[in-house]
Amino acid sequence: MTKLSVLPSIEKLIERPEFVPFIDSLSRPLVVETARSVVADFREKVRTGNNFEETELIEVIIQRLKEKERRFLIRLINGTGVILHTNLGRAPLSRRSLEKAAELLSGYVNLEYDLKTGERGGRGAFVEELFYLISGAEAALVVNNNASALYLTLSVLAKGREVVISRGELVQIGGGFKIPEILETSGAVLREVGTTNRTVFADYEKAINDKTALILKVHTSNFKQVGFVESVPAAELAALARSKDVLLIDDLGSGAFVSTERFGLPREPLVSSAVDAGCDLVTFSGDKLLAGPQAGIAVGKKEVVERLKKSPLFRALRVDKLYFLLLGEALKYYLNQKETGELPVYRLLSMPFEQLKARAEKIARQFQKQGVETVLTDGQVGGGALPEELLPSWGLALPEIYPANVWEEKLRLASPPVIGKIVKDRFIVDLRAVFPEEDEVLVSVLKTVL
Repeated sequence: MTKLSVLPSIEKLIERPEFVPFIDSLSRPLVVETARSVVADFREKVRTGNNFEETELIEVIIQRLKEKERRFLIRLINGTGVILHTNLGRAPLSRRSLEKAAELLSGYVNLEYDLKTGERGGRGAFVEELFYLISGAEAALVVNNNASALYLTLSVLAKGREVVISRGELVQIGGGFKIPEILETSGAVLREVGTTNRTVFADYEKAINDKTALILKVHTSNFKQVGFVESVPAAELAALARSKDVLLIDDLGSGAFVSTERFGLPREPLVSSAVDAGCDLVTFSGDKLLAGPQAGIAVGKKEVVERLKKSPLFRALRVDKLYFLLLGEALKYYLNQKETGELPVYRLLSMPFEQLKARAEKIARQFQKQGVETVLTDGQVGGGALPEELLPSWGLALPEIYPANVWEEKLRLASPPVIGKIVKDRFIVDLRAVFPEEDEVLVSVLKTVL
């Protein structure tokens, strides 16, 4: 039993071999702080007459350290079936891109240095050039996310002036971020036209006046209206904008560069199509269907893009060398017309249904006695793209010896964590967003909980 006078010192405690891995993963000061906090708790126990073994103290410190480790980014298995899962980091990055990043960014790079002239160069100019080529636009810029791209656009081009937008496109995106609030914060004046379900050409035409700065078209990517609905194509709005001497901005959200119809899905708007339609500026995300890192991209007319770049706000929203490099590597796949399957997002999207079934059956056979079953299920693209479209998939349904929420907790707290889904009170690990090379790891995790 441990007495107050013989509680081990913090320095002596953390020299124990059990804490060496945590010093490496968390840092020595954080391990010391955690140990000190636990020892203080145990000191209070002794004062109140509760004794304990030193092994109990060690176990509690280790448990606290493991909890802290999980607050850092760790690798996990996505068994939700949602490929672009916002909470799980959206688009996984390609190994080739990451290897390139490790090779270049462990040293210095010519981020803002022109090797030809020896003078300061434009940050990210090489990526902007790739965006010209792939989208057909005259110019491009990159900021830290698509909301920033839209905010920058409205702040520079429409502050104090009216922005015409369909009521049916006043959407809310993740985290309670609403288009009307972005407009208000930017200093632009909202001018709603049409109705929730129908907005026609004449609605836009009647709303434009000498106070109008631009027409804003927003792709309703995270919901879908059906029935008695109507909207105006970008090409028609572009013609109207030119005739009225105002700008047309198209916020695409997901920003696809490859046809989603190739994967048996409905058509998601292509960035190049929006440019071809005559939009003055098109904004979209980098970490959705582009399959790159988080970023907000704006492509369009050179004069418009240059106005945005001259704003002090643009510097506050810019990205660093890592994001430019990762975006550039993703774009090269499209430009070289390589198999997009090398990009993890499209590798998962194109995973054959029969292959998913075979993998599920192989894993389930190893847990037949425990009652694991294979089940048909549905995955999704995620990231606000094609919200109504389901991706046929196969999954593993865990036995009903525990309620689904208990399985959810067990798998979430496993090492590595496995994040699944609950369907009709059954806990399911959907293989749609599980990479084949993760199957063995998944089996190991299941062995610890079954």
